[in-house]
Amino acid sequence: MDRQPPGDSAATGPLAATSAASYAQYVATDAVELCQQTGEWNFEVSQLTKGPLHVESNLFVLDGVSLLHISMNQTVLQRGYGPPNMVAVFIPQEGSAPAFAYGQRLESGQCVTLVGSELEGVTHARYIESDLAFDMDACRSQIEALNGGSMGVKFGTTIAAPGPEWIADMTGRVKWLLAAARSHGSGLGNPQLRTSLADHLLAAMVRCDPSPADIDSTTRKTTAGRRVAVRIAREYIHARLSEPLPLSELCRHAGLKVRTLEIGFREVTGLTPVAYIRSLRLNAVRRALHDASARQRSISELALDNGFWHLSQFAMDYRKLFGETPINTRRRSLATELRQTAIAH
Repeated sequence: MDRQPPGDSAATGPLAATSAASYAQYVATDAVELCQQTGEWNFEVSQLTKGPLHVESNLFVLDGVSLLHISMNQTVLQRGYGPPNMVAVFIPQEGSAPAFAYGQRLESGQCVTLVGSELEGVTHARYIESDLAFDMDACRSQIEALNGGSMGVKFGTTIAAPGPEWIADMTGRVKWLLAAARSHGSGLGNPQLRTSLADHLLAAMVRCDPSPADIDSTTRKTTAGRRVAVRIAREYIHARLSEPLPLSELCRHAGLKVRTLEIGFREVTGLTPVAYIRSLRLNAVRRALHDASARQRSISELALDNGFWHLSQFAMDYRKLFGETPINTRRRSLATELRQTAIAH
């Protein structure tokens, strides 16, 4: 999972990348470029709130175990999946901005586990997260030894509740290892040391209780029902994003009054349903502007394809959301592509 930074992203780090261990720091200012950094992970990121995006991440890969610490200044929607042989845990930092997985808010002491499955999540502005992932094939012997001969994993996506103590312990381990890799990376050429450090993390993983969180223990039933309805409405939106989507149709499909639907959308995404649809469509155009195969198509054509009919309003909304014009996005993407081609040759 060694990641190479494209475009305007920056990467630094004292530990040279090898097949055994690598450390890098990244800065991304574009959701499309952020997705290009995810290597084997197939994720689509959409920026939902207005203003320039700024994402900082620290990645440490160690013999089949990956650590990531990431912070984002904007509210984003993330959808995608990891490699089929990968187990991942996504841990919100205590006191961070709210995060939702499939419409359910992550409460204190909760995290998301992902095993060969998909994830859909919304993280609000100024969100901070620590992630741990391990390759089941590469780490099988260590996991089985630590867990009494069993891998102890269940396929699927789960909102787990291992508790605040486990969350604090794992977050501390991730931060300590990232700091050690940043400051003392040269010592990681020793395979015995790498095995010991991997054990340090995998042992904590084995102690994690993967049982699903009881939503009624942290969320009132009326709120839970509203979030389920919002998830249904959002799925409807994603399936028909380029089509007209009247608010009345969303209310009918979700079974909610417009005020209740708007309250639910603001709770999960920070936006009204109309603003959520507009942000998703603007992100779809932005991805198309980065797509070399769409380079010959005009910006107006791309906007019309994605549900916009008032083109001057589209241009204003695009600039408000991303802090640049559509033509500047296309020019910047083309410059990045030419620069990467020149480096390759």
